[in-house]
Amino acid sequence: MSAGDNVEIKLIHEDSPFVNEINKLADENSKTLSFLPHPFYRKCAKKPGIFVALIDESLAGYLIWSMNSKTRYIRIWQLCIHPKYRGQKIARKLNSRLINHTNQEARGIRFECRADYGIDEMWINLGYSPISEKPAKTEGCTLKVWSMDFIASSYPSIFSSDYNSLKCAIDAYTLHQLASEGSERTIQWLRSELQICVTDAIFVEIDQVYSDQPETRKYLRNLVSSNFSKSLSNPDDFQSNYEEIKNKLKTNEVNLSDIDISHIARCFSSDICYFLTSKKNLLDLSNFLYSQTKVRVISYEEAIDLKNDNPDELTYQPTRLENADLQILNLENSDLDKIVEKIYSIYLDRNRQTLLATLKEYLLSSTNFEFKVLTYENKPCVFYVSTFENNNIEVPFIRLTSDLSLSSTLFNFVINRLVENGISSKCFFVKISDSGLGDLEKSALENQYFTKSRDTDIWLKTCYRETLSSQAIVQHLNQISQACPEYKNTSQFISSYLGSQNVLYGMDIERILWPLKIEDCDIPSFIIPIKPEYAKELFDGNLAKETLFGVQRSDLFLSLDRVYYKSPMGHGGLKKEPARILWYVSQSGDRGHSNLSSIRACSQVDKVLIDSPEEAYRKFQHLGYYNLEQVKRCASNNKVMAIKFSHTELLDHPVSLQEINQCLESNAPLQSPRKISQAEFITLYRLGFGLKIS
Repeated sequence: MSAGDNVEIKLIHEDSPFVNEINKLADENSKTLSFLPHPFYRKCAKKPGIFVALIDESLAGYLIWSMNSKTRYIRIWQLCIHPKYRGQKIARKLNSRLINHTNQEARGIRFECRADYGIDEMWINLGYSPISEKPAKTEGCTLKVWSMDFIASSYPSIFSSDYNSLKCAIDAYTLHQLASEGSERTIQWLRSELQICVTDAIFVEIDQVYSDQPETRKYLRNLVSSNFSKSLSNPDDFQSNYEEIKNKLKTNEVNLSDIDISHIARCFSSDICYFLTSKKNLLDLSNFLYSQTKVRVISYEEAIDLKNDNPDELTYQPTRLENADLQILNLENSDLDKIVEKIYSIYLDRNRQTLLATLKEYLLSSTNFEFKVLTYENKPCVFYVSTFENNNIEVPFIRLTSDLSLSSTLFNFVINRLVENGISSKCFFVKISDSGLGDLEKSALENQYFTKSRDTDIWLKTCYRETLSSQAIVQHLNQISQACPEYKNTSQFISSYLGSQNVLYGMDIERILWPLKIEDCDIPSFIIPIKPEYAKELFDGNLAKETLFGVQRSDLFLSLDRVYYKSPMGHGGLKKEPARILWYVSQSGDRGHSNLSSIRACSQVDKVLIDSPEEAYRKFQHLGYYNLEQVKRCASNNKVMAIKFSHTELLDHPVSLQEINQCLESNAPLQSPRKISQAEFITLYRLGFGLKIS
């Protein structure tokens, strides 16, 4: 009997003594392992845990992994077997345990491995396939991307996007500290894995803080210039933001050095959402600085957490649009040259004259194109050309015209309006065919469930609001694919997986087809009661208009992310995502609202988190409305439930309590979340949109 026959596979966490042994084994095998800083091991051990192989209580090997909560793909970071135990199929046992542990919750596994390590045959024997290659961090070497799909490999790109990445600035003090404690591999990790960049503030800091250390100045300048890209900001915006931040700090009696203020102002003035530092005074002020600037100050360990999970979570920040002056206006012909100049300043690889000629072709075309521009505080930010043709909203051109740090949020605003118009106009699709889109725009389209045609630059989003059986959806997809051949591949994929009782598959398909609902997939559905004062802040624009002054809330554009906090007690079975929500807006002491005690909206649940109020607030602060004290008031035993939801639809016809009771055949009060059946959800949804009840 070999030692491998006695192997025991365990999932360990951060308090296990094996974490230190894993660090040691990794260091001993560093030549054939991707570099991970030591804090990374403990973070992974904390969540989701590290799989270890034990033989007679000795460490024989380990597997470090994580799951992206958005794409739900597993990533293998390291798989290492002790030299003493190699050749005994321990890698296969660790891999099998990972698959069995995750295949009901994940879409598949992705990881990268250097081609020159000579272990391709092992990965193939474990069931992985090499799907692509890219340059490795080491010059002249190649990384192979390996994949194992738990579902079809042709799955639409929105669930395996390469567009999202962490964009984070760093100060010289922290960079010097990390470089001193680590090695060249640490710098490579910062650059390639955490996407660290710099701003002009770091050069000022190097000059001032290390003024009496010429060798350190030279070293740091060379380190920054040769390893990190620089993010630019408009000088006027920077100066204005610098003064504004300085005044806010003074008003709140908060002391920060000028160089620290400069770092935050540079981030605020560009598209950088995170600032990495080891300075305790800045980290202690993280919540305050975020509330003032929407720049999140994070530690090295927190940056590792973000890389493990959702690096682009701060690219959408609706709170920054509160009370903003947002308008979508017709572009005057005389302003076309100015718009082209602004577009050219951002998309420098485009020819200015070709760009202008293309737009003038649309202007002179017999097709009735509309030229629109989104303005933010009277500044043009997004420009697009659209028309209604063949029962589609077609957008042949859409570009940013400003490099504001709010660019992603504003672009989402425009895409959302186009989709809403498509739904209200009963279109087949919103069809975007601009071949010059950047990663930011592509990421925004994926976030709103557009799918890209396999062989073209066309992005498509269906706009059909209905509830249909799987069989009826197949017929519907066949019909619209005939009208739009670019959707054929996506249609065929969806059709092949309709009827699956796997909730993850069903919710994915429903997201792609949103706002259409699948009648015969048992996706968990809940009615959640909410007070009108919370509803109007989180999603209900109609209630917001009924407030004393009838203010139009520019940040309340729907179909994007929000978060609702409640006590984890009385959760009604809502413990994890995915799920659907019907929002029941209860009565209030405020008599100024109509249609209360009714279901007024429907949403998708993207994340359910139970944690301390401080941690939940820190994770979802960018989604707005609640302050920390309000979150704490929702807690029980220092735990709060955060429900992150998206793609909210306001019902055309609020469903009254009487209609709800008839549907549920119950008069029980709706005081806490209540799970409802698939049939009950479909009936209530159809009532809310005036769809025929069979």
